[in-house]
Amino acid sequence: MVLTPRDESGMFNDTIAIEVFDNPAAEENLINNISSNNWGMYAVPVKGDVFRYLERCREQFDFIFADPPYTLPGIDQLPQCVLERGLLSPGGLFVMEHGKTNNFSSHPCFVEHRAYGSVNFSFFQETQGHTQSCHEKMNINPHRQ
Repeated sequence: MVLTPRDESGMFNDTIAIEVFDNPAAEENLINNISSNNWGMYAVPVKGDVFRYLERCREQFDFIFADPPYTLPGIDQLPQCVLERGLLSPGGLFVMEHGKTNNFSSHPCFVEHRAYGSVNFSFFQETQGHTQSCHEKMNINPHRQ
């Protein structure tokens, strides 16, 4: 999962991308990419369970991209976990890659689905006016601790 915040001026903060992973092959690939592209000051790798990271995270992000294994236990709850924690800023975008058997179209923050062969992407968005209604529909308080 990659999370990207904005800076104080509202622009995407191109100095930070947080990558959460729990796979030795992903770790090696990520470290090699960071090193070979001199992204050390731009990327923060976090090794661990994504659901635990989401539980502890207290930041808001403007762009979140999740590309979990399609067989990840709990994959159907991942959008809910991201959105119920209030991790997505108003106007932010959450994109999740998933297999063809997952359908998130009934989620209150769902915006769009795109399929490219066997690869599917679902888009979720928090907007200024939509955030409250999205959270009301999910019956959650995004600011709970």
